[in-house]
Amino acid sequence: MTVTWRQTTLAYPLLAVLLFSMAGCHRSKPDLTVTAAPDAKISFSGYQMPAQNYPPTSDPSIILDRVSAAYHKLNGFQSQSSAKIQLGTASGVPYYQTTVFRFQLPNRVYLKSNDPQQGEILIACDGNTIAYYYGAHDSYMREVAPKTLEEVCAKITHDAPQLLDPIVFLANANIPMEITHPILAGITQVNGRKALIIRSDISTSWLQSISKAAGLPNKGYRLMKAVVTAYVDQQTYCLLRVKHDLEWAPVSGTHTAQARSIILKADETFSTVVANPSFPPDAFRYVPKPGTHELIQEPQS
Repeated sequence: MTVTWRQTTLAYPLLAVLLFSMAGCHRSKPDLTVTAAPDAKISFSGYQMPAQNYPPTSDPSIILDRVSAAYHKLNGFQSQSSAKIQLGTASGVPYYQTTVFRFQLPNRVYLKSNDPQQGEILIACDGNTIAYYYGAHDSYMREVAPKTLEEVCAKITHDAPQLLDPIVFLANANIPMEITHPILAGITQVNGRKALIIRSDISTSWLQSISKAAGLPNKGYRLMKAVVTAYVDQQTYCLLRVKHDLEWAPVSGTHTAQARSIILKADETFSTVVANPSFPPDAFRYVPKPGTHELIQEPQS
């Protein structure tokens, strides 16, 4: 899921910062060969994930390691999710975003979000090319794709910093850098399935590392709260729900002293989760609509 903050995008969890910077770009045809096909109409339903054969544990770090392993074991995957997002001040009106995420080995990824604030945001890697589309600007960029799934996911999370979601686990062999001091906070039900509740602080060093790219509040604001809560399926160890709760307060004696606190609250639930589905060839391709602007980055001197 992606949320726009100032001039950039912080993905909750999905696409985060699609940096369609006009500086250093021009509109012309790149020297790349790109296969193109219509955007696939793919429909899956229900929860179809393999159970994991692990002994019970109450150690949150072990549980999070199992989440990472559950995604890395798969040859392919698709999820559909919806999120309620509140961004700005406490009196702001929440909005809703839908997200589709899929991957297939060795290096194909499709990540698409839609909401009334930003329209459509898409990252698609068909194995040869990775394309970034930002609907608000009706513009896209494309590059040669990395060779492995982990490299593709790592590139996406680098180019577009994201909050906790499946792609973050796929980009990391270990527990994601966002998480610090996790605790097992209990067991509950999500969509009729038993879920382990893992609550943790969000690493301040991680937030600082992405603050510029993600457009997070920085000068004149102090981070007051940064908590992520993951609801992990007790049988499959995949994410069922993720909540983020962040707040920045203005610092007295600065130009923001009279401003209101800034919050980011996001609550995403995964409604459809399918392991190793059969995808048609065009499931990971992006085909621009007529009139969509292609942005080409100038070579770095």
